[in-house]
Amino acid sequence: MIAEQASALGHSNRAADAALVKLTEREGQGTEAEIEMLVDDAAECEWALFIQREACGMSNGRDVIKQYYIPGKILAPGGRPASW
Repeated sequence: MIAEQASALGHSNRAADAALVKLTEREGQGTEAEIEMLVDDAAECEWALFIQREACGMSNGRDVIKQYYIPGKILAPGGRPASW
């Protein structure tokens, strides 16, 4: 069970990192709609990471925000992605 949690946490970390990289690379170059879609995708990935960390007993979300330099536009009101 611990191995599965670690694997899922690693997957969530990689997905969140990749989504933020995509967003960063396209900012200033993509259309408004494209950027909005990337922001939504990054928000969902970050939210999944928060949930996975909680499931593993790591409840300090501030650590995630610092580690990944999550911009405020990713953190929607209520702490959840805008698309949820």
